[in-house]
Amino acid sequence: MPNQRQPARAAVIFWYAILLILFGTGAILLLFSIAPYSILKSSLDYLAKDGNFARFTLSFYQITRLPFLLLGGLSLVFGIFSAWQARQTQILLNDGLQFIRRIALRVPEDFRRLQFQRNWKFSLTWEGGALLCILLFAVAARLIFLQRGIEYDEAYTYMEFARHSFWQVMSDYSVPNNHVFHTLLVKVATLLFGNAPWAIRIPTFLAGLLILPAAFAVGKQFYQSKLGLFAAGLLAAAPVMVFYSANARGYTLVALFTLLLFLLADQARQQKNLILWMLMILVTGLGFYTIPIMLYPFGIVSTWLLLAGLTNEIDPAYGGIKGWLRYLIGFGMCAAILSVCFYLPIFTSNGILTVFNGNRVVNPISFNQFFKLMPDRLADVQMDWLWGGAPEWSLYLILLGDVLSILLHKRIARYKSPPILLAVLLFLIPFLLIQRPYSLARVWFFLLPLLILTGLAGWAALFGMLRLPKDWRVILDNGAIASVLAAALWLNLRSFAPYWQNPNFNSFSTSDSAALITQYIQENLRAGDAVVVSNDEDARYWYYFDYFKIPETHIRDIKRHYFTRVLLITSPESKGTPEEILRKFGPDLVFLKMETLHLVFQAAVSVVYQVDPNQGLVDRTFGVPPALK
Repeated sequence: MPNQRQPARAAVIFWYAILLILFGTGAILLLFSIAPYSILKSSLDYLAKDGNFARFTLSFYQITRLPFLLLGGLSLVFGIFSAWQARQTQILLNDGLQFIRRIALRVPEDFRRLQFQRNWKFSLTWEGGALLCILLFAVAARLIFLQRGIEYDEAYTYMEFARHSFWQVMSDYSVPNNHVFHTLLVKVATLLFGNAPWAIRIPTFLAGLLILPAAFAVGKQFYQSKLGLFAAGLLAAAPVMVFYSANARGYTLVALFTLLLFLLADQARQQKNLILWMLMILVTGLGFYTIPIMLYPFGIVSTWLLLAGLTNEIDPAYGGIKGWLRYLIGFGMCAAILSVCFYLPIFTSNGILTVFNGNRVVNPISFNQFFKLMPDRLADVQMDWLWGGAPEWSLYLILLGDVLSILLHKRIARYKSPPILLAVLLFLIPFLLIQRPYSLARVWFFLLPLLILTGLAGWAALFGMLRLPKDWRVILDNGAIASVLAAALWLNLRSFAPYWQNPNFNSFSTSDSAALITQYIQENLRAGDAVVVSNDEDARYWYYFDYFKIPETHIRDIKRHYFTRVLLITSPESKGTPEEILRKFGPDLVFLKMETLHLVFQAAVSVVYQVDPNQGLVDRTFGVPPALK
């Protein structure tokens, strides 16, 4: 029997508008992909105010031609199909508009009904006071490192991305160094506070601090208040957490988003509320926009939610596993759509596969390589997490506690919910076997707060099995917490004592040889100087040249312009002898009198050499600039 349903008038009008858009967009995109570049360029130049549409370059045309051809063809196919099946598509569109209307009406209602667990709230007595003390210590432990010498990746993030326009930050993914959402935050911070190292590190610093109350909230919601405080205390004092919280990269943001995602997911499990799912979509999208490795936390949390549905540990209002799966699938699809929307400027400017192509961290390696490299990769992760001198046995204690947290989950969990680490294992093991990435140690930083928290929960569950009088248990329990926190504090003080003992720690230049070298160059710079540095260190010197307001023409693109003297910078990080570095990164050796190479300045492990040129050959080849005649 034919469908007798009639679409609403608004749906029919909207259908005509969509049909017009599909045919119009398809025609324009096909015309763009078929027409020669010269014709398109001249047409766009005619429309531009200054007669030059600069953004439409030949490389942009070549990158976007095939995607536009596919999109244009799909747009026309959808348009033809919609016109052919007019009544059915109008009814489908009518149902979609009704669904959107129901969602729009439900959002404010769910917002009013939203009830966060009491576990998220803390009193202003012992609980709030303890967390405040932990945060104050964390601030003190991290502040000193905000002004230390700039690291290579931090300098590259600022010089190649954050100091440029917002559009370039959002559209340039020439290298994976651009953690886009973090870089945007760095851009805002430097606009407000300048380009000092501490300003560049503000987003990471704040994210590192927010990890502590987030870990406390996860511990309190999933286990006990004291475990949340205990975990926050360890994270505040752990040297590796201090380092990552004062390093301008996006890894602390991903760790923070992971904890927030677990908090929201557990709330969504216990109460059917659209606002919670929308917040989860936003957190996931921002995580992907920071670094694509957010795929790991997203997969872990999704696996955990699936386990909750399969074991029926969800709000009955979802209507069982089928209703739960609809929300879970919708969450994944909407998070993917939001992430794609965030990356649209990059896809438009550099191509759809830019985020993945040529990225050795993402591209799969062979099974043989994967298993051969695994011991080294695990050793790198261990070294990274034990940064600052943490004893190796402490990591093994945490991992043993993690195993206990799975086995004794029912004894320590506050509510009926799947073990967090079970979801970690169920997702990561098969996924890594399929993906087989060449992963770096810092990729797994997001797991550290979770492992510390669940490891503490495992030991607490084991300790709770001891049949001791309640008073004795309280005394021993609090004593154990105090002892471990004291040990973590002692480790923190011991690891960073050399920094705190430096009377000039407020000036990053006194403790960073690259800054001292740049200051020397600033004081002795001549108009025709060319500064040579290897690509192992170049970004740091680009940054310091910018910070000390030295024209970057002295250090960048030096192979193609006139010079009267060469200053060569080397350090143990430079790979090669001075002659090898000059040959690879400096002017052609034919322009240099290598016998004049001599040391002129040294700061800690960094050295400056001077080399005189064959000036006559340089003058004839490049021509003497009028300013130097």
